[in-house]
Amino acid sequence: MKKLFFATLTLVFLSFAAIAQEKEATTESASYSAPAPLNDDLMEWMIGEWKGKMVGPMGESEEWLKYEYGLGDQFLMVSATSSMGEFNYKGTGAITLKPESEEVVGYWIDNMRGMYKGKGMREGDMVKMTWYGPNGNATRITKKEGNDKFTVISHSPGADGNTIESKGEFTRIKDLTSDE
Repeated sequence: MKKLFFATLTLVFLSFAAIAQEKEATTESASYSAPAPLNDDLMEWMIGEWKGKMVGPMGESEEWLKYEYGLGDQFLMVSATSSMGEFNYKGTGAITLKPESEEVVGYWIDNMRGMYKGKGMREGDMVKMTWYGPNGNATRITKKEGNDKFTVISHSPGADGNTIESKGEFTRIKDLTSDE
């Protein structure tokens, strides 16, 4: 009889504990809210449309980029096109800052069926990111050079396993932050 009493008492106690945990979990999830909008002066500065050229071992390409805020201003959304002769490249991605660390993180997909995850840091007017994907890791350094100019240096794996360096310069063709 004592065993039955203690078993029942234990069961009642565990039931109350489970109810309390469920209520606490429900309260925590109900009070969750999205972080404040992305607030970074360099990312804000990049909003707009840009044209440029990239030069590397394979030649010169014409580039177009568009940066704009998305998903409740939590991400800097990027669209890109590139053309070199008959070859046309398109890609899109999202970049943000981790609120707890200020680490720059991003995702990128393109018409080559590439899917990449990027991590990096901002250093003054420069962002250095390493992109991890199916063809190996690539590093991209983007640096503000003036009010309407930035440069890019890219190091990516070549078909022979050696690193390919490409360099480019971009000029703003449209500012998307104004109400024009």
